[in-house]
Amino acid sequence: MDLVDRRQSRFSSDSANQPVPCLKLATNTLLFDYMNDDMDINCGTVLDGSETLDQLGDRIFKRILAVASGDLTLSEQHGFGECEFVPWQTGAQM
Repeated sequence: MDLVDRRQSRFSSDSANQPVPCLKLATNTLLFDYMNDDMDINCGTVLDGSETLDQLGDRIFKRILAVASGDLTLSEQHGFGECEFVPWQTGAQM
């Protein structure tokens, strides 16, 4: 039995395979605020003192589980999922 989510597997018959989702983590709040439409998680909260490193790690882990369970990353929500890093290419290469 082959269970494949909406992103499909590289071995599926779908020729429009999307790459693995990419969570984007901003290292500081200034960067997160500047690129808030493209950054999934603000890691600057530790430097700002509003969150501990353990709390941030827990938040990142929960987000990874959510995306692995089918939630969309911000890039995917904006339709940029097909333009992410692709570790393999299908079809003819130029």
